[in-house]
Amino acid sequence: MRAHLVDFMKRPAVVTAASVLILRGLTLSSRFLLSVLLARMLSPDEMGQYGLITAVLAFALLALVWNSIPTPCANWCRHLRRGGRRSLPIRSRSEP
Repeated sequence: MRAHLVDFMKRPAVVTAASVLILRGLTLSSRFLLSVLLARMLSPDEMGQYGLITAVLAFALLALVWNSIPTPCANWCRHLRRGGRRSLPIRSRSEP
């Protein structure tokens, strides 16, 4: 049983998933610690300005990257832009 568990843990997908979770956890904790430190060091007005700037930058980055995010319907949307139904294979119904 232990050998199966070790083999499972050595799979590339499991290692990748674990590393992604660890990196996300470290990112979340570092952002939290930065917020706590800035809240102690800055005045409420300056903290509000910091929050507004980071929110604007996050939305701007999202808007810039939005077109490069792959979507499940990317192929279907591309198909519709090229002419839609005209390029679909037509199935003929056999009538009796």
